[in-house]
Amino acid sequence: MNIPEYIHAIWENDLKGAVEWMYKTNPLSGVCGRICTHKCETVCSISHRGEAVAIRWLKRYAIDNLPTDEIKKIALETITKPVNKKVAIIGGGPAGLSAAYYLTLLGYGITIYDENAALGGMMRYGIPEYRLPYDKLDRDIEIIKSLGVTVKTKTKIDKNQFVKIRKDYDAVFV
Repeated sequence: MNIPEYIHAIWENDLKGAVEWMYKTNPLSGVCGRICTHKCETVCSISHRGEAVAIRWLKRYAIDNLPTDEIKKIALETITKPVNKKVAIIGGGPAGLSAAYYLTLLGYGITIYDENAALGGMMRYGIPEYRLPYDKLDRDIEIIKSLGVTVKTKTKIDKNQFVKIRKDYDAVFV
């Protein structure tokens, strides 16, 4: 997750640089800055001399203090040229959203199908809002959608729909 790099960028007061490092490996950094169990801090080598580096809080600080439009620009900077292929993603939880992000960066046209009214999967429907505020989850999702990802919510995919989707797309991620 490029932790030393984004910590150094924060140390240099370069929040844009920190978020650039985060988005190389984690399109849900805002979520992680809130719900990560930060087990790595229990084995942080710095803790032998004092307190561990508060990695989760640093990630949250950088993400929360950089405007959404700046984060969208960071995400857009890494898109390659379109490859004229379409991928359907069934399920808008963390795996589906991450797949949509990285496949879009590689130039694929992406459509996410989700049976729920809003994307997020277990992040939205399994984690209480006091632990992961929906506006923060929606911000991460908005950034992914801003790359050109098409979203079809309230769409449960049955066997017949799956067969049709399989014909209409070059690949399907479930």
